[in-house]
Amino acid sequence: MLLFKKRFIEPILTGKKWQTRRLKKPKLKVGGIYACKTSRFSSAFAYVQITKIRKQRLYDITDAEVKAEGMETKEEFIKVFKEIYNLPSSANPEVWVIEFKLIR
Repeated sequence: MLLFKKRFIEPILTGKKWQTRRLKKPKLKVGGIYACKTSRFSSAFAYVQITKIRKQRLYDITDAEVKAEGMETKEEFIKVFKEIYNLPSSANPEVWVIEFKLIR
């Protein structure tokens, strides 16, 4: 299962978001199919297949990867990421990049 904020439902369903970044190592496998939910107890809004998992420093995100996250600018993405994880503005943590494709 992958948890997402409600604001990411539409970008995932329309194919605009096909990457996500997490602070903790994901318990996911490349090739695995997982439900996308807004909480542990909600219904799945989508199912995705994991295509790649890798590490990256947060500030190393490229413009193309920002688009794959469903956002317009690097600054917007970093701001939202830090708000979600309650990180200080100076933080540049190592993150797990999860790439996926929409199944249904």
